[in-house]
Amino acid sequence: MGELTQPQLARLATLTDDHTVVAQSEGSAVVKRPDGGSACGQSNGGLVATGLLPRVQSYLCLERC
Repeated sequence: MGELTQPQLARLATLTDDHTVVAQSEGSAVVKRPDGGSACGQSNGGLVATGLLPRVQSYLCLERC
């Protein structure tokens, strides 16, 4: 599993309290936004809106956001 990059960690530190990091997978953080949507962290620190995320993710099928 990949670790988060310094730009990702810096970006997460700037998020307001109404954002919640809900998962980390293969070097990407998944963030729950205040509007209920989700975003996936890019290696450069940017956040990209994601579609629906599965509630349960098989350990056999780990994919990057």
